[in-house]
Amino acid sequence: MREDEVRLYRIIDISLNRTLGQRMFGLGTIKCCSADKTLGDFEIKNIKKSKGVKEMLSEMVEEERNRKKVTSRVSLFYRDIRLFFWLLF
Repeated sequence: MREDEVRLYRIIDISLNRTLGQRMFGLGTIKCCSADKTLGDFEIKNIKKSKGVKEMLSEMVEEERNRKKVTSRVSLFYRDIRLFFWLLF
């Protein structure tokens, strides 16, 4: 059995997908896009109360990113664009 681990602050995006079969049984699949070079993107399948779990995971990721003062490259890109236009005009 293999176990992988990714630090919360490395998760960039979280989405929820629920097939018809999963909806019938109250399950869902959470997809995590990660900046982790080893693990990359991954899915957590057939989670009970998946919407609540996704929201809880999302909050935990944001808290950890704020605690570690981590920003994504996308955020840095938009910050740089705003600064560029501010200096330009």
